[in-house]
Amino acid sequence: MDSSALISLVVERDPVDELLEFIESHPNVPIGTSTIGFTETVRGALQHGQYPRLMEELESFYGELTLSEEIRDLAAQIPGNIRTLDAIHVATALSIADYLTVLVSYDRRMLKIAEEQGLPTASPGMN
Repeated sequence: MDSSALISLVVERDPVDELLEFIESHPNVPIGTSTIGFTETVRGALQHGQYPRLMEELESFYGELTLSEEIRDLAAQIPGNIRTLDAIHVATALSIADYLTVLVSYDRRMLKIAEEQGLPTASPGMN
């Protein structure tokens, strides 16, 4: 799950209801994000209010996929018009592709690149 989805959960912005339904429909699937996702979520949530314990809460509810040399190098090689931090999200998902159920995001450009890389994607509630 990338930060666009996590921020939707934290600040309860649309389409949070559909996202919660999606999560509930996958009860045994662990949820994780990259280290970058944690940082982006905390910084993004601050635009909507104060969340002084958010990093701790994220760490307790979601798995953290740390930025390794493998992910760094893979992100640098992803083709297409993709921002650096989004390339890290896609590379992180690629690094666990054998175990990945779905990459959840609301970033259309990142989702397009992820799909081109063969990753399963979802954007619950997004038209």
